[in-house]
Amino acid sequence: MKKRAPDLMTRDMAQHVIDTIKPTVRHNINIMDSHGVIIAAVDPDRVGTHHAGALQAVAARNSVEIWDRDDESGVRPGVNIPLWHDGAVRGVVGLTGNPDEVRSTAELIALTVELLLTQERQINDDVQRDTQARDVLAALSSGASDPSDLGSRLSALSIPGPWTLAVSLNIDAQDPLRMVTPGRLSERLRRLNRTPGVMAAELFGAVWTLRSGASAPRGRKLVDERRIAVPTASSMAQLQAQAVTLRHACATPGIFPAVNAPTESDEMQQPPMWRWEIASVVASLPRTAISHRAEVVSKLTREQCRTVLALGEHSSSHAAAAGLYIHRNTMAQRIDQIIARAGHDPRIGAELSALLLSVYARAALGDLHIFGS
Repeated sequence: MKKRAPDLMTRDMAQHVIDTIKPTVRHNINIMDSHGVIIAAVDPDRVGTHHAGALQAVAARNSVEIWDRDDESGVRPGVNIPLWHDGAVRGVVGLTGNPDEVRSTAELIALTVELLLTQERQINDDVQRDTQARDVLAALSSGASDPSDLGSRLSALSIPGPWTLAVSLNIDAQDPLRMVTPGRLSERLRRLNRTPGVMAAELFGAVWTLRSGASAPRGRKLVDERRIAVPTASSMAQLQAQAVTLRHACATPGIFPAVNAPTESDEMQQPPMWRWEIASVVASLPRTAISHRAEVVSKLTREQCRTVLALGEHSSSHAAAAGLYIHRNTMAQRIDQIIARAGHDPRIGAELSALLLSVYARAALGDLHIFGS
């Protein structure tokens, strides 16, 4: 009766299995490695000793039943069942007792051991992948790590360049600047880290995702999710610079735009009136500088700020009016109001740039919820 088992079985994993199942079984249970050494047991004194029945099971590549007790050698009656993986015996499960009485129980325990060890190994693999992802992304966002070392680590993890980096916040529906506890996203992170060419981690109260290739990570939109996917980086220096800027952006969640839910074939899209180029400049400013910039548009209404964004998006005020679904006379009135309240004319290129920076700065401070859905 061949069973499948993981190719790596540590003592800690095996003992965890023993501790899990021993309350339900009245017989002594041992788990041996492929050399017949007991690595886990109900009786801790037996750990590290050789098990004759296990050696026989490994050699025979089949179950071995022992009927006679030998106190001198320590052999006891019982059933020993090998655990298989990829055509090789990776360990043995032994159950002490009369073989006729324990045979079926031993087979059931062997199956249970296999399943539990496989589960334990998967958890360990997940933990290792999660730890590696967090370490690499933290090193990226620090801006102080050696680029060649980071490139080597990403290649070793099968995440070669170019790279696309994205950062997501989960925002409370009632308070657009209050982030939902990142711990709720642990299963999402695990799923992402199991995806080839992808790594993800929780950093600075946000979910960071790095993907090999020129496309932003796909996925189902979370409730009230705000997200930044930066342009594809072709060099490690560019990727590091983006990561550092995103780290600063995490301190100003108001600058994150709400994403649009994807179709089956489309990726999540940023809103049309949001630009990474402007957001990155504001996110990199000191807090005092952001406050100073925000003061310029502090007297503008939300609709007037949206008008500034629309003028930055389109080539003319007529096109901006069409984009906002307002009459061109209404647009002209709003422009006059912006000039009167902010002291800048959005029809002039340099002054429009100053207004755009100020609108983003005000959003970053949380005073203007303009990039939401």
